[in-house]
Amino acid sequence: MRLAQAIRGAKRHRDCANLGLSPDRVGPQRRRIGLAGTLSITDLDQEQVVRLLVRDLHATVGTGHDDLPRNNAARLRHFTNDVARYIQRVVDDTQQDLHDGFIDTAWPRCPRHAHPLWFRDGFWWCERDDVRVARLGQLLSSGTR
Repeated sequence: MRLAQAIRGAKRHRDCANLGLSPDRVGPQRRRIGLAGTLSITDLDQEQVVRLLVRDLHATVGTGHDDLPRNNAARLRHFTNDVARYIQRVVDDTQQDLHDGFIDTAWPRCPRHAHPLWFRDGFWWCERDDVRVARLGQLLSSGTR
């Protein structure tokens, strides 16, 4: 029993670190139990993903689009209880909104090529070269705002 708990704790710590989150802040003692008896996405989870996405938006396309990650984060928190999956969905939906709304059809633009970066495992990736470019919330200014 203790080994299984240690393994779960190590996995949670690794998953949180990959997403730039503190495992202590998303640990079981801080999670809410939902109606079905499962863990649910907390206000802190929602605030953190919005903060990181807004930071990336401000660095790349400027201000004025903060409502996109806020709306996606609020809407999507009811559809999953897994923090990593929740973050992925919020980032994916926000990126799709920027593309579909013609705000920036290649957001966030790869600094090495003309294509968009794609988010996975807590990082923005250049899929062409299969390299991590930046952690969520740490994109650098493109200088094209």
